[in-house]
Amino acid sequence: MNPKNTDIKALADSQEVLPKIFSAKAARLVTVLGGPLGAGYIFAHNYNVFGEKRKAKISFIIGLLSTVLILIIANNLPFAHKNSGIIFSVINGWLAYALMNYLQGKRINTFTERGGNFYDGWRIAGISTVSCILLLSVVFAYFYLANNVFGSPSKAYGSIGNRIYYNGAELRESEVDKIAKALEDVGMFGNEKRVAVYAEKENGLYYLTFTLKNGAEEDEAKINNFKFIRNEIQNEFPSNHIVLKLSSEGGFDDVKTTLH
Repeated sequence: MNPKNTDIKALADSQEVLPKIFSAKAARLVTVLGGPLGAGYIFAHNYNVFGEKRKAKISFIIGLLSTVLILIIANNLPFAHKNSGIIFSVINGWLAYALMNYLQGKRINTFTERGGNFYDGWRIAGISTVSCILLLSVVFAYFYLANNVFGSPSKAYGSIGNRIYYNGAELRESEVDKIAKALEDVGMFGNEKRVAVYAEKENGLYYLTFTLKNGAEEDEAKINNFKFIRNEIQNEFPSNHIVLKLSSEGGFDDVKTTLH
Protein backbone atom coordinates (compact mmCIF):
# COMPACT_ATOMS: atom_id res chain seq x y z
CA MET A 1 0.00 0.00 0.00
CA ASN A 2 1.34 3.41 -0.99
CA PRO A 3 0.81 5.78 1.98
CA LYS A 4 0.66 8.78 -0.34
CA ASN A 5 -2.42 7.45 -2.06
CA THR A 6 -4.49 6.50 0.97
CA ASP A 7 -6.73 8.48 3.24
CA ILE A 8 -5.20 9.96 6.39
CA LYS A 9 -7.58 8.14 8.69
CA ALA A 10 -6.84 4.81 7.02
CA LEU A 11 -3.14 5.41 7.46
CA ALA A 12 -3.54 6.11 11.15
CA ASP A 13 -5.83 3.12 11.72
CA SER A 14 -3.39 0.76 10.02
CA GLN A 15 -0.56 1.98 12.29
CA GLU A 16 1.58 2.87 9.28
CA VAL A 17 4.06 5.72 9.60
CA LEU A 18 2.50 8.82 8.11
CA PRO A 19 4.54 10.61 5.44
CA LYS A 20 5.59 14.14 6.35
CA ILE A 21 3.91 17.21 4.90
CA PHE A 22 4.66 20.92 4.63
CA SER A 23 3.15 23.62 6.81
CA ALA A 24 1.73 26.95 5.65
CA LYS A 25 4.82 28.65 7.10
CA ALA A 26 6.98 26.45 4.90
CA ALA A 27 4.92 27.44 1.85
CA ARG A 28 5.45 31.11 2.71
CA LEU A 29 9.21 30.71 3.16
CA VAL A 30 9.73 28.66 0.00
CA THR A 31 7.68 31.13 -2.04
CA VAL A 32 9.72 34.09 -0.79
CA LEU A 33 13.07 32.37 -1.38
CA GLY A 34 12.34 30.18 -4.39
CA GLY A 35 9.29 31.62 -6.10
CA PRO A 36 5.92 30.08 -7.01
CA LEU A 37 7.51 26.97 -8.53
CA GLY A 38 8.57 25.78 -5.08
CA ALA A 39 5.17 26.68 -3.67
CA GLY A 40 3.49 24.62 -6.40
CA TYR A 41 5.64 21.63 -5.43
CA ILE A 42 4.74 21.97 -1.75
CA PHE A 43 1.02 22.26 -2.42
CA ALA A 44 1.23 19.27 -4.77
CA HIS A 45 3.13 17.16 -2.21
CA ASN A 46 0.53 17.78 0.48
CA TYR A 47 -2.33 16.97 -1.87
CA ASN A 48 -0.59 13.73 -2.84
CA VAL A 49 -0.28 12.77 0.82
CA PHE A 50 -3.96 13.55 1.29
CA GLY A 51 -4.80 11.28 -1.65
CA GLU A 52 -5.94 14.10 -3.96
CA LYS A 53 -3.85 13.47 -7.06
CA ARG A 54 -5.88 15.70 -9.37
CA LYS A 55 -5.45 18.71 -7.09
CA ALA A 56 -1.75 17.87 -6.81
CA LYS A 57 -1.32 18.09 -10.59
CA ILE A 58 -3.34 21.31 -10.77
CA SER A 59 -1.22 22.86 -7.99
CA PHE A 60 2.02 22.13 -9.79
CA ILE A 61 0.66 23.49 -13.09
CA ILE A 62 -0.46 26.67 -11.31
CA GLY A 63 3.05 27.00 -9.88
CA LEU A 64 4.52 26.82 -13.39
CA LEU A 65 2.00 29.27 -14.84
CA SER A 66 2.55 31.68 -11.93
CA THR A 67 6.28 31.60 -12.65
CA VAL A 68 5.65 32.62 -16.26
CA LEU A 69 3.25 35.36 -15.13
CA ILE A 70 5.82 36.75 -12.70
CA LEU A 71 8.43 36.84 -15.46
CA ILE A 72 6.08 38.85 -17.65
CA ILE A 73 5.28 41.26 -14.81
CA ALA A 74 8.94 41.58 -13.85
CA ASN A 75 9.86 42.42 -17.43
CA ASN A 76 7.53 45.42 -17.26
CA LEU A 77 8.46 46.69 -13.80
CA PRO A 78 10.58 49.84 -13.53
CA PHE A 79 13.91 48.36 -12.47
CA ALA A 80 14.87 51.63 -10.85
CA HIS A 81 12.89 50.42 -7.86
CA LYS A 82 15.59 48.26 -6.32
CA ASN A 83 13.31 46.84 -3.63
CA SER A 84 10.37 46.01 -5.90
CA GLY A 85 11.49 42.39 -6.34
CA ILE A 86 11.81 41.83 -2.59
CA ILE A 87 8.41 43.39 -1.89
CA PHE A 88 6.84 41.29 -4.65
CA SER A 89 8.34 38.08 -3.22
CA VAL A 90 7.12 38.86 0.30
CA ILE A 91 3.60 39.55 -0.97
CA ASN A 92 3.61 36.25 -2.87
CA GLY A 93 4.85 34.47 0.25
CA TRP A 94 1.98 35.70 2.38
CA LEU A 95 -0.45 34.87 -0.44
CA ALA A 96 0.84 31.28 -0.49
CA TYR A 97 0.53 31.14 3.32
CA ALA A 98 -3.09 32.31 3.19
CA LEU A 99 -3.99 29.96 0.35
CA MET A 100 -2.55 26.92 2.10
CA ASN A 101 -4.45 27.72 5.28
CA TYR A 102 -7.63 28.19 3.27
CA LEU A 103 -7.31 25.20 0.93
CA GLN A 104 -5.51 22.68 3.13
CA GLY A 105 -5.84 24.00 6.67
CA LYS A 106 -8.46 21.50 7.85
CA ARG A 107 -6.67 18.54 6.27
CA ILE A 108 -3.37 19.64 7.82
CA ASN A 109 -4.97 19.90 11.27
CA THR A 110 -6.53 16.45 10.92
CA PHE A 111 -3.21 15.07 9.73
CA THR A 112 -1.24 16.42 12.70
CA GLU A 113 -3.92 15.32 15.19
CA ARG A 114 -3.46 11.76 13.95
CA GLY A 115 0.29 11.90 14.52
CA GLY A 116 1.57 13.37 11.27
CA ASN A 117 4.62 15.60 11.28
CA PHE A 118 6.03 18.44 9.20
CA TYR A 119 9.28 18.46 7.27
CA ASP A 120 12.15 20.19 9.04
CA GLY A 121 14.04 23.30 7.96
CA TRP A 122 16.68 21.40 5.98
CA ARG A 123 14.10 19.98 3.57
CA ILE A 124 12.52 23.41 3.21
CA ALA A 125 15.92 25.00 2.58
CA GLY A 126 16.71 22.38 -0.05
CA ILE A 127 13.46 22.93 -1.92
CA SER A 128 13.94 26.71 -1.72
CA THR A 129 17.44 26.41 -3.16
CA VAL A 130 16.43 24.09 -6.00
CA SER A 131 13.39 26.23 -6.81
CA CYS A 132 15.50 29.39 -6.80
CA ILE A 133 18.09 27.84 -9.14
CA LEU A 134 15.37 26.67 -11.53
CA LEU A 135 13.66 30.06 -11.40
CA LEU A 136 16.91 31.89 -12.16
CA SER A 137 17.60 29.49 -15.02
CA VAL A 138 14.18 30.20 -16.48
CA VAL A 139 14.67 33.95 -15.97
CA PHE A 140 17.99 33.97 -17.82
CA ALA A 141 16.56 31.80 -20.60
CA TYR A 142 13.47 34.01 -20.85
CA PHE A 143 15.40 37.26 -21.13
CA TYR A 144 17.94 35.75 -23.50
CA LEU A 145 15.22 34.54 -25.87
CA ALA A 146 13.19 37.72 -25.46
CA ASN A 147 16.17 39.94 -26.15
CA ASN A 148 18.16 37.95 -28.70
CA VAL A 149 15.72 35.67 -30.50
CA PHE A 150 12.17 36.98 -30.28
CA GLY A 151 12.83 40.67 -29.85
CA SER A 152 15.25 43.44 -29.02
CA PRO A 153 17.16 43.97 -25.79
CA SER A 154 15.91 46.86 -23.71
CA LYS A 155 16.72 48.95 -20.65
CA ALA A 156 14.39 50.84 -18.33
CA TYR A 157 15.10 54.29 -16.95
CA GLY A 158 13.54 56.52 -14.32
CA SER A 159 11.04 55.84 -11.58
CA ILE A 160 8.23 54.82 -13.98
CA GLY A 161 10.33 52.65 -16.27
CA ASN A 162 10.78 54.62 -19.48
CA ARG A 163 12.33 52.12 -21.86
CA ILE A 164 14.76 52.04 -24.76
CA TYR A 165 14.68 49.03 -27.09
CA TYR A 166 17.78 48.72 -29.21
CA ASN A 167 19.74 46.58 -31.62
CA GLY A 168 22.42 44.98 -29.48
CA ALA A 169 24.59 44.19 -32.50
CA GLU A 170 24.85 47.87 -33.42
CA LEU A 171 24.61 49.79 -30.16
CA ARG A 172 26.69 49.38 -27.03
CA GLU A 173 24.92 49.64 -23.71
CA SER A 174 26.96 52.73 -22.86
CA GLU A 175 25.57 54.42 -25.99
CA VAL A 176 22.04 53.49 -24.96
CA ASP A 177 22.63 55.03 -21.54
CA LYS A 178 23.88 58.21 -23.21
CA ILE A 179 20.75 58.36 -25.36
CA ALA A 180 18.60 57.90 -22.25
CA LYS A 181 20.46 60.75 -20.54
CA ALA A 182 19.80 63.00 -23.53
CA LEU A 183 16.10 62.08 -23.50
CA GLU A 184 15.95 62.89 -19.80
CA ASP A 185 17.62 66.24 -20.39
CA VAL A 186 15.09 67.25 -23.07
CA GLY A 187 12.15 66.12 -20.92
CA MET A 188 11.11 63.08 -22.95
CA PHE A 189 11.94 60.66 -20.15
CA GLY A 190 9.95 62.18 -17.30
CA ASN A 191 7.97 60.75 -14.39
CA GLU A 192 4.44 61.41 -15.63
CA LYS A 193 3.98 59.22 -18.71
CA ARG A 194 5.96 56.12 -19.62
CA VAL A 195 7.72 56.49 -22.96
CA ALA A 196 9.21 53.76 -25.15
CA VAL A 197 11.84 54.41 -27.83
CA TYR A 198 13.58 52.16 -30.35
CA ALA A 199 17.23 53.08 -30.99
CA GLU A 200 19.36 52.03 -33.97
CA LYS A 201 22.78 52.95 -35.26
CA GLU A 202 23.87 52.76 -38.89
CA ASN A 203 26.93 54.32 -40.54
CA GLY A 204 27.45 56.63 -37.58
CA LEU A 205 23.82 57.83 -37.55
CA TYR A 206 21.53 57.34 -34.57
CA TYR A 207 17.89 56.57 -35.40
CA LEU A 208 15.35 57.05 -32.60
CA THR A 209 11.81 55.84 -33.25
CA PHE A 210 8.85 57.11 -31.21
CA THR A 211 5.27 55.86 -31.44
CA LEU A 212 2.40 58.33 -31.67
CA LYS A 213 -1.36 58.01 -31.52
CA ASN A 214 -2.89 57.52 -34.94
CA GLY A 215 -3.07 60.85 -36.76
CA ALA A 216 -0.67 62.62 -34.39
CA GLU A 217 2.09 62.47 -37.01
CA GLU A 218 0.08 65.07 -38.95
CA ASP A 219 -0.18 67.43 -36.00
CA GLU A 220 2.08 70.36 -36.90
CA ALA A 221 2.58 71.39 -33.27
CA LYS A 222 3.76 67.90 -32.34
CA ILE A 223 6.04 67.71 -35.37
CA ASN A 224 7.64 71.05 -34.42
CA ASN A 225 8.09 69.80 -30.86
CA PHE A 226 9.90 66.69 -32.10
CA LYS A 227 12.06 68.88 -34.37
CA PHE A 228 13.08 70.85 -31.31
CA ILE A 229 13.77 67.62 -29.42
CA ARG A 230 15.90 66.31 -32.29
CA ASN A 231 17.97 69.51 -32.32
CA GLU A 232 18.47 69.39 -28.56
CA ILE A 233 19.57 65.74 -28.65
CA GLN A 234 21.85 66.54 -31.57
CA ASN A 235 23.70 69.04 -29.39
CA GLU A 236 24.71 66.17 -27.10
CA PHE A 237 25.93 64.03 -30.01
CA PRO A 238 28.15 66.36 -32.07
CA SER A 239 29.91 63.45 -33.78
CA ASN A 240 26.78 61.49 -34.73
CA HIS A 241 23.80 62.74 -36.71
CA ILE A 242 20.43 62.19 -34.98
CA VAL A 243 17.38 61.09 -36.97
CA LEU A 244 13.93 60.85 -35.37
CA LYS A 245 11.29 58.52 -36.75
CA LEU A 246 7.64 58.95 -35.81
CA SER A 247 5.68 55.71 -36.05
CA SER A 248 2.03 54.84 -35.57
CA GLU A 249 0.75 53.57 -32.24
CA GLY A 250 0.78 49.98 -33.50
CA GLY A 251 4.56 49.59 -33.31
CA PHE A 252 8.00 50.87 -34.27
CA ASP A 253 7.88 49.53 -37.85
CA ASP A 254 5.04 51.71 -39.20
CA VAL A 255 7.08 54.92 -39.65
CA LYS A 256 5.01 57.88 -40.86
CA THR A 257 7.44 60.79 -40.55
CA THR A 258 11.25 61.08 -40.50
CA LEU A 259 13.02 64.13 -39.09
CA HIS A 260 16.67 64.66 -40.09
